[in-house]
Formats: sequence, structure tokens, C-alpha cells
Amino acid sequence: MMEFMTFDVGGMIFKTKRQNLLTYPSTRLGKMAQETYGEDPVIIDRNHTIFSNILDFYRLGELHLPQNVCAAATIKELEYWDIHLSHIAECCLKIITEYEESVKKHMELKRRLDDVEIDYNSKEVSENKAKQLLRQTWLFFDRPNSSKPAFIYSIFFMLVTVLSVALFCMETHPLFREQVQTKDEILGLMNFTDLFDDVNMDNPKEIVFVTTVVKPSLYHLQVTCLAFFTTDLILHFATCPVKKQFFRSPLNVLDAFLVFSMWTTTVMEFVEIWSAGKIAGTVYITFKLCSVFRPFRLLRLIRQHNGLNMLFLAMGNSKWEIGLLMMAFMFFSTFFAGFVYYAEYKEPTTFPSVFTGIWWSVITMTTVGYGDEYPKTLLGRIVGTVCALSGVLIIAMPIAIIASTFSDFNDKNKVRLKRQSFQTQNKKQDKSVENHFKPYQIKHSAVY
Repeated sequence: MMEFMTFDVGGMIFKTKRQNLLTYPSTRLGKMAQETYGEDPVIIDRNHTIFSNILDFYRLGELHLPQNVCAAATIKELEYWDIHLSHIAECCLKIITEYEESVKKHMELKRRLDDVEIDYNSKEVSENKAKQLLRQTWLFFDRPNSSKPAFIYSIFFMLVTVLSVALFCMETHPLFREQVQTKDEILGLMNFTDLFDDVNMDNPKEIVFVTTVVKPSLYHLQVTCLAFFTTDLILHFATCPVKKQFFRSPLNVLDAFLVFSMWTTTVMEFVEIWSAGKIAGTVYITFKLCSVFRPFRLLRLIRQHNGLNMLFLAMGNSKWEIGLLMMAFMFFSTFFAGFVYYAEYKEPTTFPSVFTGIWWSVITMTTVGYGDEYPKTLLGRIVGTVCALSGVLIIAMPIAIIASTFSDFNDKNKVRLKRQSFQTQNKKQDKSVENHFKPYQIKHSAVY
């Protein structure tokens, strides 16, 4: 048996001791060392750049990876040579770790951003004109980038949403309401009837809502916006190719819920049933509260904006860091709350309980500083200083990680878009070549 073995890998000659290869008999080279006895070189059509590192693995007992080879190619080569990743030296594990993280992020981008939306069957659409019209309508409402009219409609949808949010804000201001009854009339009704029993007459916000109504012009605008959203939802659902999957989208569920809640409050305002008693008033306020979700309608257009997509992906992939931030806040806010409570124990006007101290510590750590509660003693101010500095450090660390994740996703998304553009160009080129040779193919078939 020859002491040395010769390999011709990718056109390059390598020599190594047979005994080195027998160190790991379960690997491909180890099996070759047991089965090959001749002097002729073993010809292998593989990457010779990585092969030198593989031979070093048998010599040194640990695998060091080349820096100038793609990690994906390295992993495939290791699979071919039957070398497990656990043999990689600790100094080179970063290459594999970064590659695996990159693959996960690319898969997440593909899952979230690539066109996997429900659509009509292409065969049915080509054979049925009614299906063609339904599909065009579906794309018009669901995918703003499908056509220029769809893009213009998405802009109009966004403007109506902004108007709806503005109306929601304006209806709470006395300037955009007109008085229908006075405070004394409300007091009279409270004395002789059960109406307005639940109204706190010392609360100016409640008095505004029971003595005034939204101006007719604003009310009509609000009903018009509501009619627009209702029509959009009905047509969007009616043209959906798979009705069962329509409400699997959280945004579609939110849209339907907002339409229902807005119609409920509009009808209650029109018939004034909301002031008929405590239960009706609670129902009205509850559905009115749901109107604060109106701005989320804009998320329907999120998939058309790469920046927003990256932001939400970064937030979703930083759940662990955000969770750590919340836990750290809970721990430190309770710690500083108890500390400042006893530091201010002799001061009768500050921090009546630890719960007040928790509110103060959260406001201090987030550097908001409302000023409604603050320490007055020297020891309390020292605690406040440490609390503020701790808050800066606690917030800075997870935010830096989230920002790094956002930047990484953004870079990988640019690569994804570039790859898609190359694929599109390749398809167009293949199609043009096919069209170019089609006349020749027809002539050729005609001759023979």
C-alpha cells in the first residue's frame, strides 16, 4: 500500500499521506484511502480552492474555511466530502453563521414580499371573459402596481383615509360642532327623566358631546367617506378569487370591523339612541373608540412601499430584543420606584405610593419628564439622576440592534430586487430569441 495518495482535483495535483485520511474513515476521502491502492492519481471534478483546506483538516484535526469562497459553495463541498459542520474551527464558524442568518432573512423576504397573493386560475381567465373582468377588478382593488388606474385609485384611497382621520379629529373640537341644547336643559331632563343619568356634568368633554352635534357639512363628508369604504370592501370581497381566504388577511378583517363600527356609531348619532341610557352610551363610546384604528387602513398599501416593509420586518425579527427591553423596563422601573419612594419617605407631598413611583420612573427612563411627579430631597434627586442615566442606556442597546436589523433587511431586499430585474431581463431576452427563430423553424418544417 502506497504511503502517499495523489489527487487531481479541478485540474490541480495534491499529495497527502494515506494515514492522515484514515484519521476520519467515515468521510469520503477516508473511504477512498481504504479502497484505493494504486499509484495513479484519483481524478475528482471538484473545487480545488476548498480542497487544500479539506486536506489541512485531516492534517490538523480542525477545519479552517477559505475567506475567498462563498459560504454556500463551501457547505456543498463539505457535504460532498462527508465532513460534518461540527469540525469547523471556532474562528471560522462566523462565516457559516452569517450565511445561515442571511438565508433566513432571504427566505423571510421571499415569504413576505414576493407575489404569493391569491389570484384567478390562468386557464379559466383565458377562456372566460367574465373571469377576465373579475380578475381585472380584483387587481384594481388589491394590487396598486398592477396598472396605472389601480395606482391612481390607491392614491385616492389614501387621501380618503387621511380625510376620514382628519374628520375623526375635527368632530371632537367645539369649533366644528353646533349647539342643539344648553347645559340647563340637560339638567332639567336629568331631574324629570332617566336620560343623561350617566353624564358627568363636571366633565366639559361630556357636556360638549351631549349639548352639541357635528356640523352638517362634516357629517355629510363622514357619511360619504363611510360609503366609499363600504363600497370598496364589498367590491374587494365580491371579486376575490377565493372568498374563504379574504378574511385571513388581518387588514381585510380590520377594514370590515371599521366599516361595521363606523356605521353603528353613525346610525346611533342619527337616531340619538346613544343618549338613551348607560348601556347605549357604553356601546356608543366603545364603537367610537374603535375609530382610532382608521389610520391602519393605510397599511393596505404597505406592500407597495419597500421602506415600510423593511421596518415591519425588522420589528418582527427583533421580538427578542423588544421583549428584553420590556423586561428591563419592568425590572428597573419597579427598582427605582421603590428606591425613590423610601428616599422621599419624609417628604409628605411626593410619591404617595410605589405605583406613583413606577409611573415616575418610566417617564424618567424614557426621558419624557412630564413634571407631575418629581423628587424634592437630595437622596431622591440622586435616585432620579441614576434612573435617567439608566434609561438612556437601556433604550439605546435594543434600538441599535433593531436599526442594524433594518439595515440588513434593506440591503438584502436590494439584492432581491436586483435578482428579480435580472430574471425579468432574461425572460424578455429568451422570448425575443424565440420570436427571432420562429420564422426559421416554420420554413424548416415546411421543407421537410
